[in-house]
Amino acid sequence: ADKNAPARLAFGPRLIGYNLRMNFSANGWGNPDERGQAIRELNRNEDFRKAVTMALDRKALGDSLVKGPFTAIYPGGFSSGTSFYDRKSTVYYPFDLEGAKALLAKAGLKDTDGDGIVNFPAGTAGGKDVEIVMLVNNDYTTDK
Repeated sequence: ADKNAPARLAFGPRLIGYNLRMNFSANGWGNPDERGQAIRELNRNEDFRKAVTMALDRKALGDSLVKGPFTAIYPGGFSSGTSFYDRKSTVYYPFDLEGAKALLAKAGLKDTDGDGIVNFPAGTAGGKDVEIVMLVNNDYTTDK
């Protein structure tokens, strides 16, 4: 292969990764309702994003998606199994529910109705619960 090629492929061990795709758009593209726009603004808040990543139990997540004892904590971004991975540019946030709760409070999110779920501020999205939906594909034929 030409080392100056504009693209290249890297093959390594079988890895299954995941990522969070937060909508950062603040310009109203797609005509979101009030709640949708509030979520977009929230996704732009660094403390909220850190809280979300700290609230993810990556080990439990990996164990629930694939069989076997070989799951590894995955921080997101490029997989460590590829030549594109750079450890110095990868930030690992530990699983820390108390730290996540503190960051949610710093982002202005508190459980105002006592149901254990943080709410939007009263003037935003009607003060409703902040809900995060996680979609996964666990239909890998090699895991059956």
